[in-house]
Amino acid sequence: NEQSKKNLILYAEDNGLNAERLIFSKKVSIESHLNRHQNADVFLDTFCYSSGATAWLSLASGVPIVTLCGNSYTARMSSSLLKAIDLTELITYNLKDYKQLALKLARDKDYFHHIKSKLKMKLEDSCIFNSKLFTKEIDNLYKKLYIKHFNT
Repeated sequence: NEQSKKNLILYAEDNGLNAERLIFSKKVSIESHLNRHQNADVFLDTFCYSSGATAWLSLASGVPIVTLCGNSYTARMSSSLLKAIDLTELITYNLKDYKQLALKLARDKDYFHHIKSKLKMKLEDSCIFNSKLFTKEIDNLYKKLYIKHFNT
């Protein structure tokens, strides 16, 4: 809403940031939204309420996430997604490491490209992000359950 927009602009200006760098967008289709995510280099997860759907959308769009893992369910959602695709190097456990990792991804182009490549490869192999693979695996599980239940 307009008040939130004004607050964000004021906060940016009060902290020496150019408010023109803030981009406010309108609601769009999921396809367009996924395309927008691809414009980002890195997704900086929030704490202590970790991203859920937004983290999934970012990863599905090929955008790495830097997250700070907490103790509660809501503080571990992004960590769970990163563990599921074996990108645990993007999970931090304290604020100092979170900042260092974010800066490393911003400053070390080789490391950034390594992480992007690994993410792309993991997305292709993961049933969490590959609907065909997910469907095949869940279908196989249903068949095994059926056989176990009705053939015993």
